[in-house]
Amino acid sequence: MLAVSQSWYGRPMNERRQQKRYRCTLLVRFVREGRGEWAAVSRNVSPRGLMMAVGPKLKVGDPLTVTFRVKPDTPEVSVSGKITRVLENAEDPRGYWPHQVAVEFEEAQPELEALLQEVEE
Repeated sequence: MLAVSQSWYGRPMNERRQQKRYRCTLLVRFVREGRGEWAAVSRNVSPRGLMMAVGPKLKVGDPLTVTFRVKPDTPEVSVSGKITRVLENAEDPRGYWPHQVAVEFEEAQPELEALLQEVEE
């Protein structure tokens, strides 16, 4: 199913997602093999992936593992995925989070759906 949506910057784009994205700000840790652990902040999350603001410049196709907690009283979620999109972060171009990356999870995390509904901004 193809629907028209707004991109991160408000421009129309072809939307191919089959699951809803939940707008929520979560502290995220991510690890790239052999390159250490970094902090990030989510912009939106779905059971299939997330968009996060990051410090280091990353590349499309890079594999990584993200770890986050949807709510303080819930277990950490740690999931592997790959970067599918890299953008400049217009909200913080010279700050701590100058880049945005979209991450597609290797496997869907359907258990996130109910938790994300509770914390959506």
